[in-house]
Amino acid sequence: MVEPLSPRELGLLADLVAERVVVRLRATIDADALLDATQAANLLGISRATLERRIADGTLRPQRVGRLRRFRRSELLTMNESTAADAPSAPSA
Repeated sequence: MVEPLSPRELGLLADLVAERVVVRLRATIDADALLDATQAANLLGISRATLERRIADGTLRPQRVGRLRRFRRSELLTMNESTAADAPSAPSA
């Protein structure tokens, strides 16, 4: 009979599995994929209206593919990370 894992062992196993999942996901996600406006807004966690405002003010620059506007996933992720880093932290109580 197999003995149950201790909470510490279970935590280590969970961390190991999570790391492997992240590695596999990174390998399968195409960082240079081109996204449409809805996909870009969803990735950034903003509305389509906000996405359109960011295009209008020059914060976002879509690429043209024929008549279509597309956004490079890697650029959106980089922009999203820099925006999160610049955001003020919540005041501590």
